[in-house]
Amino acid sequence: MVKRLEMHIAEEGISNIRILPKRWEDLSPEEVGEHDLVIASYSLSFLDMREALLKMDRLAKRQVILYWFAGVPSWERIRVDLYPRIFGREHVCHPMSDVLYNLLYSLGIYADVQVLQGTAFPREYESREEGISELRRALGLNTQEHDGAIREYLERRGRLEGLRVILEDDTVYVKISWRRDRSMSSP
Repeated sequence: MVKRLEMHIAEEGISNIRILPKRWEDLSPEEVGEHDLVIASYSLSFLDMREALLKMDRLAKRQVILYWFAGVPSWERIRVDLYPRIFGREHVCHPMSDVLYNLLYSLGIYADVQVLQGTAFPREYESREEGISELRRALGLNTQEHDGAIREYLERRGRLEGLRVILEDDTVYVKISWRRDRSMSSP
């Protein structure tokens, strides 16, 4: 994500974007400073979501924009489907946009929510073996012990195009934003 941003910054000749290569929760307000706009793009897996959101709100002069998920993202769907069979337990997903919106509301922040269209993209593997290898890695498996379950999953959920396997993506992406002048926490 950062590499893509750096590429766009260079292409557009932009000079007023500063990238801070640290986790949000590890940055002090002094390191970040106030900015017109605070953006968090698919990076909201904080242990203390409340504090992270309040810090974003405090450091934005004009607006905060968050990009996140509604429903279960495709990569979490893989875990939801395979964890019980492989690990003998349910996979617990990250909080989604409904939890985020309700937390913001409880903080007196009345955010806008926009469902983003055309942002989902399928996972494509050149072969079944590549698909199995990628899902094994995504599940944190170091052996081929569960390759049969993964193969069955790919055959059931995937679509074959020649030798390629394609897993469709039904992830729903959202943009959650608010202006500081509409935030109850603004000065």
